[in-house]
Parts: sequence; C-alpha cells; structure tokens
Amino acid sequence: MVCSVCTGAFVLAEAGILKGKRATTFHMELDKLSKYDVVPVKERVVVEGNVITGAGVSASIDVGLKIIETVLGKDTAIKVAGRIEYRI
Repeated sequence: MVCSVCTGAFVLAEAGILKGKRATTFHMELDKLSKYDVVPVKERVVVEGNVITGAGVSASIDVGLKIIETVLGKDTAIKVAGRIEYRI
C-alpha cells in the first residue's frame, strides 16, 4: 500500500504510481494532476487499488483511518475514530 497526503500526490504522480488512476490533492492544485495522466477527483480520500491519496493536511486523519480499515477492518477503524480527540 502507498499513500500520500496533500501535495504528496505529485511525488506519486512523478514516479508514475498514479498514472491512469483517480487521485486527490490540495484543492488549489487538483487540476495540475491531470498533467501526469492522473484523473483528479475532488474528494477528501481516494482509494485506487493499493494507492490512497488524501486531499489536504486535515485529510491525513481520514487517510490514516482508511489504512486502518483496509488492514484491520471497519470495526477497528470505527473504534480508533471514536478515540480521536481534537484540541484547540
């Protein structure tokens, strides 16, 4: 499994990992992904086979939860999500 968050998608795209796949990145850079033969998708998290991309820094939690769900199952991901505490 390979994943990226925010503009890290461009590293995967440059390496050819995202070629022909749907992916997401920081919303202001999303359209630039198409230069790499990537299908840009305006979603927080995109899963394409063994590749997961997250839209922005705040989506990193969603990416982490998606990895947990993929590896350990949905029930475990829900338990972890319930334990996340945000502090301002």
